[in-house]
Amino acid sequence: LVASLIVFMKDIFNPVFIFVASLWFGILWAMLFSRKWDLCLSGLTFTVFVLGIGTFFVVGIIIKLLGERRQLESVRQFSISVKGWKIDLAIIFTFMTLILSIMTIKQLVPATSLGDSIYMYRVKTTFWNMLVPFPSYLNYMRMLTYALGFWFTYYFAAILVFRQRLDVRSLLVVVFSALSSVITGSRNNFIIFLMLFMFFLYFCSQCKNGWVKGIRLKPVIFGVVIAVFLLVSFQNLADLLGRNTTSSPLDYLAEYVGAEVYNLNMFLSQHKIPMVDSYAGTQTFINFFKTFGRYWGASSNEYLLNLPFNTSNGYNLGNVYTTFYPYLYDFGISGMFLLVTLMATISEVTHILAKKLFSSSKISVIVLIDGYMFTALAFSFFSNKFYEQISALNFLEYIAVWIILSVLLPTKEKTRMDEIV
Repeated sequence: LVASLIVFMKDIFNPVFIFVASLWFGILWAMLFSRKWDLCLSGLTFTVFVLGIGTFFVVGIIIKLLGERRQLESVRQFSISVKGWKIDLAIIFTFMTLILSIMTIKQLVPATSLGDSIYMYRVKTTFWNMLVPFPSYLNYMRMLTYALGFWFTYYFAAILVFRQRLDVRSLLVVVFSALSSVITGSRNNFIIFLMLFMFFLYFCSQCKNGWVKGIRLKPVIFGVVIAVFLLVSFQNLADLLGRNTTSSPLDYLAEYVGAEVYNLNMFLSQHKIPMVDSYAGTQTFINFFKTFGRYWGASSNEYLLNLPFNTSNGYNLGNVYTTFYPYLYDFGISGMFLLVTLMATISEVTHILAKKLFSSSKISVIVLIDGYMFTALAFSFFSNKFYEQISALNFLEYIAVWIILSVLLPTKEKTRMDEIV
């Protein structure tokens, strides 16, 4: 962790540092609660963490050295804007999606309150594997709203950095998109939007100064404030979404952040890896199999994540196992090594391209993709977000929408040089 911080002092949102920091974050929480949970890491679990984290670090460093040989020039201005009426249309669309999502989920899962409906919807779809589908038109609206939220988060951050202006209307698009994303009961989506804003804010700031400045005090303070807010409000957010929590706030947070280490340790001590399945990769690339399984005669319901719940000393430790679990489940240690290598390669190459292709005259889609991958890597302590996200059909849909939005929405503003010419 210290080595990655030293190497990436001028780029702390680099995939390598994010991946390493995310897993160390979970490990430290697990260590703090090891006595309460009777956690004793096996030699195999220790090897998995050393090999996984070490592989990502080494591969990322090599790609960085090969891909970043020249100093990047600073981008001093952001010369595009989105006309007010276009932003207003985005506000109306995302707000309509939010309202329709609320109405639909209350119809699908009637309950005394919206929070109870959201909770029961999540229980039925996640834990009971029941199909409670939204109408097709609403699914498309929700996909477009999510993509709009990402796009306007980038635009909002760029306006804030380069023009020191708070674009309230763009912020409304982001807020409505974030709220729409949590209607299905996942708190992670709300956290993702906060993290995404921090990423784009930092990315634009570093592009402005040519990636020559290291860690600065103001961004650190801002990041600490956001982190404290998330930590303090995490259990309250669960209550708002209808989840009944009985643990103390600290125990509840530890169960969310550090229990993955305990669960992975239990899995490795009780099972021989890899596990035999009908098709190799059904845990790692679950969304790919769910989407395309029908082409070889399989229903999407045939592919389910095998994530048993665990308890220890009366503590409910959930059913998440870190990003390494599906790699080990499907392919064993050697497969984990190859998948981590591939993940480091894809994410680091994308990040390098995003830094090089950031433009003052357009919204760079590669930067949006970089931000999308950043949010996945930041949850490495939690689960296999990276391959779940990039192997999903939604990922391709988001890219297509971002390309279209980047063509239709922005208008290039005249610079002083343009006016002189």
